Amino acid sequence: TNKTFTIQVKDLAGNYSEPIEINVNKILPIINNLEITPNTLTNENVKIIVNVDEKYELAEYPYSLDGENWVDNNELEVETNDTYTVYVKDALENINQKQVQVTNIDKQKPVIITQKTPTDLTNGNVTITITANEEISNEVKITTNEGVRKEEWNVSELYEKTITKTFEGNTTFTLEVKDLAGNYSEPTEIIIDNIRKELEIPQIQYIPVKDELTNEDVTAIINFINSDEIVIINNDGNNTYTFESNGIYTFYYEDIAGNKGKIEVVVDWIDKDMPIINGVEEGKTYIGETVTPTIVEENIREVKIIKNNEEEIDYEEGMEIKEIGTYTIVVEDRAGNKTEVNFTIEEDPEKPEEDKECPKVEIQITNKDRISKTKEVTINITEEGSGLNEENRYEYTLTKDTEEENWKPYEIGETFEVGENLTGEYYLVIREIKDNVGNETRVEPIKLVFDNTKPIVKINGTEEIQDEYETIIITVEEDNNYEIVVKKGEETIEYEEGEELDRVGTYKVEVTDEAGNNTERIIRIRRYIILGKYRAYEEEGTWYLIDVQPETVKEQFIENLETDIEGIEVIKLQNKENEEGEEQEEIEEVVLEDGNYVATNMKVRIEETDYVIVVRGDCDGTGTANFIDMLKINKHRINKVKLEGAFLKAGDVNDDGEANFIDMLKINKFRLGKVEIL
Repeated sequence: TNKTFTIQVKDLAGNYSEPIEINVNKILPIINNLEITPNTLTNENVKIIVNVDEKYELAEYPYSLDGENWVDNNELEVETNDTYTVYVKDALENINQKQVQVTNIDKQKPVIITQKTPTDLTNGNVTITITANEEISNEVKITTNEGVRKEEWNVSELYEKTITKTFEGNTTFTLEVKDLAGNYSEPTEIIIDNIRKELEIPQIQYIPVKDELTNEDVTAIINFINSDEIVIINNDGNNTYTFESNGIYTFYYEDIAGNKGKIEVVVDWIDKDMPIINGVEEGKTYIGETVTPTIVEENIREVKIIKNNEEEIDYEEGMEIKEIGTYTIVVEDRAGNKTEVNFTIEEDPEKPEEDKECPKVEIQITNKDRISKTKEVTINITEEGSGLNEENRYEYTLTKDTEEENWKPYEIGETFEVGENLTGEYYLVIREIKDNVGNETRVEPIKLVFDNTKPIVKINGTEEIQDEYETIIITVEEDNNYEIVVKKGEETIEYEEGEELDRVGTYKVEVTDEAGNNTERIIRIRRYIILGKYRAYEEEGTWYLIDVQPETVKEQFIENLETDIEGIEVIKLQNKENEEGEEQEEIEEVVLEDGNYVATNMKVRIEETDYVIVVRGDCDGTGTANFIDMLKINKHRINKVKLEGAFLKAGDVNDDGEANFIDMLKINKFRLGKVEIL
């Protein structure tokens, strides 16, 4: 083996010489193997990897492919196929060598030939076959306007240098084929434009066109844009077919790609049938008869009735012809077919005198031209000729827009009322009246104006009525003319709308429009002063103190006043009955003692002002509210006794300005203990 060691020589006296270094260098480094990577076909350089036994110490640059240029990397790169000698040098300059053959480098582009099958027009698929000069992979590169993509095609089972791909539709692209080393061929343009799987749909032409009915034959023509590529395989190859009557015909055709098709042509506008005129006969003379011509034809263009060769009469379905004369009826349909009938009507010498007068209808309406709540209507009908037809319907209706609806019966000559609960313009319509020979009277709709809406009365600008006001202004909302009447008791007050009314008192406001609709309002004008727990107001020069509850004793009354008074006097007892039951007035002036009830119509003086006391429900001056007071109110409301002044105000328990049955009910609840105060 290679070895380095030191030698020293000893003499006989035992002395050693100086050390001498001895190097032994005779064994070459062993190359275990040379590895090629990659070891498959490649279009890139390959590397020869040198593997040396690890026990050898190698030189600083131990590897070389030519024995002259040394490197420190055991991966030696080569660019071409060849037989290479690899050199390895150890640290003692011993050199060993070994050969290796590189055969897997391929940097040549494959050369390809393309074939398209079939090349003629086809309604099937097209196959592209690629044959190369060397073995190729199934991977191809496709370039289109949309970019580059890679695909896998089919490798031929018969020849490994061939790949194929089948296409279902036309396309154009650039193809590059890759060999097993990864080299791509030069780009080759592939054009597939001979696939036609959709058959052209022909255009259909009709002569004459189908816009109008015709009594002529109709020819159907089918036309193709690529007519030289399509063959009609029935109808003797002709592209026209003539219909003598309505029907359906089917054309069958095929293009040169093998696509087959058919198209139906439909004709349904041939009409060769003549119009039919029923009800009259050609050349017949009718003596004193009435004829009713009836036309049997769905597609009438024109009907002419000519009388005496000059007068043209408008035709109406169901019309009757009875006048003397010579007639020609010509009916033409929209296909141009015409039918003509000629006939004559002559007078019957034995026919009685004809009734040509229509029934007479007279309508009487109260307040016809005035606005009213209702109107009374009387309908009189006379007929002096053939008599009224039994099928007449004697009916009327009121409608907004003259359309007939909601018919109601009426009796001739009897008065009936219309317009109840209606407001606005309405039309009175009656059914037509016929006599027995067909004379008819139609009455034009009669416009009537009704008003069943009450005027809107506003106090100080609002419809909502308050219990009391300090001043009032009365305004009215009403489309028609109206009258305002303002009363204070029996007195009628002169009042102009919009004027301010400030006189204290209770007023009755009545507004009546020209139709008689009436709205009433009770308005009370008062201005109060506060006296403790009570209120007081002045009316017609007299001050009244109110809000006093029944059965209030003198001491409680004075406490509630919360002020000094100069005594309470009974100044008048009104509407007392004597022993005979006759109404009379009795006047007393006495001072009320402690413990006694304060009663209606008593007077109390406060700071030199006299106030007349009003006790709620106390209509007889007893200071209580009981059954007797209810009787007083009842006599007042039926006008047997008239309550006035403080007694009337005491009877008006609910403050609505009147003493009536409602106030009696309130007093009754109080006396039965159902309510504690009035």
